[in-house]
Amino acid sequence: MKRAGAMGLVAIMIVGSVFGCGSGGGEDATTTLTPHQFLFRVSRACKQVEHEKYAGFEHAFKALAAGTGELNPSQADLRKLTLEVAVPTLERLPEQLATMSPPPSLKEKTERLIAAMESEIEAIKREPDRYVNGLAFTKTDKAAFALHVSQCTLG
Repeated sequence: MKRAGAMGLVAIMIVGSVFGCGSGGGEDATTTLTPHQFLFRVSRACKQVEHEKYAGFEHAFKALAAGTGELNPSQADLRKLTLEVAVPTLERLPEQLATMSPPPSLKEKTERLIAAMESEIEAIKREPDRYVNGLAFTKTDKAAFALHVSQCTLG
C-alpha cells in the first residue's frame, strides 16, 4: 500500500513538473516571449475585448428594443452607445497591450499599434459619429496588419 501511494506521489510530481503548477499564467516579468507567443497573446486580448464589446452592444440593444419590441436605434442612440459601451471597453485594449513585453523585434510595431488605438479612441470620444459610420480605426487597422494581428483590426 505504501509503495502504491509513493508511486502516485511520484506520478503527480512528474506530471506537475511537465505541465506546470501554480497560478496558470506561468511567466513572470523577466520571461521573454517568442514573437509567435507574443502575437498569440495580443490576438487573444483583441478577440476578448471585441467579444466584450459585442456582448455590451447586444445587452444595450436588447434594452433599447424592450420598450417597443423592435430595434431601430437612432443616430443619437448609436452615439450614446458608442460612448457608453464601445469606448470604455476598447480603452482597456491598449492598456492591456502596454503591460505586455514584446520581443525586441516587435517592440516598435507594438508601440505603433498602441499609439494608434489610443489616438483613435480619443478621436471617437470627441466625435462618436466616426465610430458609428465605420471611419474610426484606419490607423489601428494598418498597424494591426503590420504587426500581423488581424484580430486587432477594430474598424
